Amino acid sequence: MKQTDENWVQATVLHGDRQGRTIGYPTVNLDPSLLPVDLTRGVYACTVRYDGMTYLGALYFGPKLVNNKEADVLEIHLLEFNKTIYGEEIQFKLADFIRGVMDFDSYPDLRKQLMADIAEIEERTHAAA
Repeated sequence: MKQTDENWVQATVLHGDRQGRTIGYPTVNLDPSLLPVDLTRGVYACTVRYDGMTYLGALYFGPKLVNNKEADVLEIHLLEFNKTIYGEEIQFKLADFIRGVMDFDSYPDLRKQLMADIAEIEERTHAAA
């Protein structure tokens, strides 16, 4: 894990399958080996630095069960952000654990849960401010 100051992890944005974008939640895809193998799989609140700006994010680390894939992925949906940044560098830092891995029967079910996850992340962030 390549860490910078204060537990920030530096990463290069990778190409993904663009499934998040199709349901209204585009993500930046990162190498899952950046995180410790023993880290609990699931959704975390996180903070992301990119191009001199700081963003709140919803980070998912775990298998992409909705696509029947068991290999771990690492992807972050950045709130208030909608740029394509493949190949560019970001930094991220984990914050609160939100929930564990869940399996979904459909993308609409996943989308509904993402809305709830983001609402929880925003609520916790505003409560801490």
